[in-house]
Amino acid sequence: MKENFDKAFELLMDFEGGYSDDIFDAGGKTMYGISINSFPKEFNELMALKTPKEREEYIRNFYRKNFWDVIKADSLPDKTDIAAFDFAVNSGAGRAKRLLDVTQDWKDYIFYRIDFLIGIGKGTNSKYIRGWVNRCVRLWKALKEG
Repeated sequence: MKENFDKAFELLMDFEGGYSDDIFDAGGKTMYGISINSFPKEFNELMALKTPKEREEYIRNFYRKNFWDVIKADSLPDKTDIAAFDFAVNSGAGRAKRLLDVTQDWKDYIFYRIDFLIGIGKGTNSKYIRGWVNRCVRLWKALKEG
């Protein structure tokens, strides 16, 4: 739904806000979820911005263009759009779109997402599994209440 992007973006910033440089994260240095290894040009452009207003505008446009629009969230059912957007950011737009072929019910979507995350939450990823599942639970609660 077109009108849900702002809500989806606000929820996303709760999960992706700030700077990170975790040596075990394949994305490398990350600012507001934009990683230097996945989006080097965009990461450097973001880091060059000076004001919070410039950064927020840049980040908003980045997420709309690279994730929201890619999964065609404007045409998805209410709440499924937000769940799919968050999964696209966290695990890739292609994977999020493939899951939309399985279900467009937001509740089922989040359960399938948890199942996927548990499947990859082994080895060096085991340190992230709790945070990934907590993110899904927080998203579930936010969508259920809103």
